[in-house]
Amino acid sequence: METELPLNLRTFEDGNVVLFKRQNSKNWQARIRRYTGAWLDISTKEKDFEKAKKVACNKYKRIAWLQENDEIDISKKFKDVATLTKRQLQKELDTGGGKQVYIHYIQAIDNYLIPVFRDTLVHKINFEKIVELEEFRRNKIGREANKSTINTHNSALNKVFKTAIEQKFMLPIQIPPLRNHGEKSKSRPYFSKDEYSKLVRNLREWEKTGHQRKTREIRELLRDYVLIIANTGIRTGEEALSMRWKNIAPITGNRRIKKGVADDNGLEISVTGKTGTRAVIARNADDNVSNPLHRIQSRFDELKGLTDTELFKRNEYVFRLQDGELIKHERLAKNFNSLLKSIDLLVNTAGEQRSLYSLRHTYATFAIMDDLDMESLAVQMDTSIAMLERHYSKLKPYMRFGKLSGNDKKSQREAEETESEEMAMLRTMNEQLQKQLDTQNKLLAKLVEND
Repeated sequence: METELPLNLRTFEDGNVVLFKRQNSKNWQARIRRYTGAWLDISTKEKDFEKAKKVACNKYKRIAWLQENDEIDISKKFKDVATLTKRQLQKELDTGGGKQVYIHYIQAIDNYLIPVFRDTLVHKINFEKIVELEEFRRNKIGREANKSTINTHNSALNKVFKTAIEQKFMLPIQIPPLRNHGEKSKSRPYFSKDEYSKLVRNLREWEKTGHQRKTREIRELLRDYVLIIANTGIRTGEEALSMRWKNIAPITGNRRIKKGVADDNGLEISVTGKTGTRAVIARNADDNVSNPLHRIQSRFDELKGLTDTELFKRNEYVFRLQDGELIKHERLAKNFNSLLKSIDLLVNTAGEQRSLYSLRHTYATFAIMDDLDMESLAVQMDTSIAMLERHYSKLKPYMRFGKLSGNDKKSQREAEETESEEMAMLRTMNEQLQKQLDTQNKLLAKLVEND
């Protein structure tokens, strides 16, 4: 529908398309109302009114079609290109083809990149704008970010630039240089074996405390969560909380006798981490993982009484409250920190504050001190051998403690002495039995002669 307006101004499509001429310009310009309500200004590059009208209306119809098909009409503004990039990343995640790190890219785009570059044309982002991003990030965090955090932000920004290049909004040569002056990552504090034992003991009492029922439920679940994390090494947060019952499977062939019955005690858990899905073998020799899993099972009427075979086919999330609500990492972390503070384990002797993630660090520490090779540990924890070497190299003296302190030789000597004592006792017993047997043989011989 066309509306009568002054000579140099025309509107179409119910007022959503406006054609006009600027002073001293022969070409028609167009303003198009996008589905967001914002106006998009374009040049039709046409002097002829009818041709200009066709260009503008076709552009408007294209925008309307994209909206109807849940697509995004984008301009060269950074926020538009970034929004399209987020859509693409989320689509890959939803279809199972994306990497878990895409979640962090989306968060970086929302929380850091769009706030800084919002209306800047994507091809106009230069070194000065990158410096603005660095200052914004430093102020938001309150310190210089870790190198790993800045790497994530840079990777997310490169994803946006890649989208812009595909849309022909910029050339590869226009991508500004990205730098990383972040702090080196620090290894997280862990729990020693005595501290971990103290933590586990107090968790039993902690789960019974809390004035509200939901608080007690969270603390019950926290106890099981802690034990499972500490005995698998899986990451807290998204990696652990996305675990479903069907992701757990018994490992056959690891049989032992338990109360007279052969028991397959191994557990394999499929988790999705930064680099995709992997299989984690639970440290379950003493039912360290199966017991907390069965406690969680017992809290749900629909799961009670199921055999493991039946349970491990269920699609429900493992870490849920009794009303079915999915537990959030923040709630578990808050309760965990309160517990650590109450039992004087929140801060280690070096002044470092522990968190739920310290459980993963504890798992790695115990595994290395138990002499698990780095290659196997890297696969189990979804990390690199180089990363393990960098963060856990300080444990090597502890791994060699026996040799360095002489305790290995002492232990070997004590074992040899113990073995020698046992052999001496056996020899003595054998000699005594032999004497008794000789005596009995002599008596038997005499009886035979008398007969």
